[in-house]
Amino acid sequence: MHTRFSAQQLAQPALAEAERVIKSCVRHGFCPQTCPTYVLLGDENDSPRGRIDLMRAMLERGGAPDAKTVAHIDRCLSCLSCETTCAARVEYRSLIDCGRAYIETHFRRPLAERMLRAAIVAVLTYPRRLRTVLTLARIARPFARLLPGRLAQMLALLPATTRDGRSREHGHFEGVRRHRVALLAGCVQQVMGAQVNDATLRVLRRHGCEVVVVGGEECCGALSLHMGRETEALTRARPACQSHARDQRCGARRDRDQHLGLRHHTQGLRPSVCR
Repeated sequence: MHTRFSAQQLAQPALAEAERVIKSCVRHGFCPQTCPTYVLLGDENDSPRGRIDLMRAMLERGGAPDAKTVAHIDRCLSCLSCETTCAARVEYRSLIDCGRAYIETHFRRPLAERMLRAAIVAVLTYPRRLRTVLTLARIARPFARLLPGRLAQMLALLPATTRDGRSREHGHFEGVRRHRVALLAGCVQQVMGAQVNDATLRVLRRHGCEVVVVGGEECCGALSLHMGRETEALTRARPACQSHARDQRCGARRDRDQHLGLRHHTQGLRPSVCR
């Protein structure tokens, strides 16, 4: 894919990296068929290929992006199915994060949307707050028809029940112990998907793993990153990154921390947001 960034723009490391990713896209056309939003909506702008082109135009042009571009980029689920099928190995994840950070810096969202996004970060990353909000939401569920459309849709997605998914049981492996594994319960998953943690425990223990469920884990900053708040994501990721540097628990999250610029864990903690 061709680009027209100026030399001044390419002097910024984040934009230079974005250009590298954009130019690696050769528009094979495999990615749309694995993209949930494209399969559902059938709009090229809601495919990875379309979003790459939108972000190219947005970053080249500079200034405030238009609401239509923001809507298409917001719809990306960051599932990264496109990366698994891309023959050119386009690093879509780094580009979508750059695009979201640019939008967060340059686009003024409506007040109601800003309040909702702030509430999501303030609630979802704290399990106790999330359980309290879910309890109140179930009380309000019978009155969903009286609420605005988006809130009514959110109430419809509520799980029937929630419970504490933080298993405090250690050990109990079957047969001979082959490995010792640390399991991160997750902030949202331990509340809304505790059955996933339970299934993981059963499988690991059945294969001779002594499982230690990690307590007191810090927010990894992923939600903030996906909302374009890169500085906030860095601040949240620092304690988790330092912890994982000591005990090497989570390879996947370490890889994500490296993308955020936390390669040295305690040095060079600066955001690479597109500005």
